Amino acid sequence: GYNRTQPEAFWLRDYNILKLLKKYQDRYQIIFKDYPKNSACPSLWKKVLKDMNASNISYFSSQKNLSTLLSISDFL
Repeated sequence: GYNRTQPEAFWLRDYNILKLLKKYQDRYQIIFKDYPKNSACPSLWKKVLKDMNASNISYFSSQKNLSTLLSISDFL
C-alpha cells in the first residue's frame, strides 16, 4: 500500500529477500516482479541484481503482468 510509515523498511526487506533467493538462483528459475510507480525503480532493481551477482534472477516490471508470470511459475 501507499500509506507506509517507513517506506525504506520495505526496500530493505525486498533487498534481503533477493539476497536470500540468490543462493538458489542456480537451482530454480526465480522471477522478481516489481510494480514501479517511479521510472527509477526498474533501473534501481536491475542494478541491485547486477551488483549482487544475481544474474539468474529475472526482473519484470511492466513487461509481463502478474497473471502471466503466475501461469509459468512452479512455486509462489
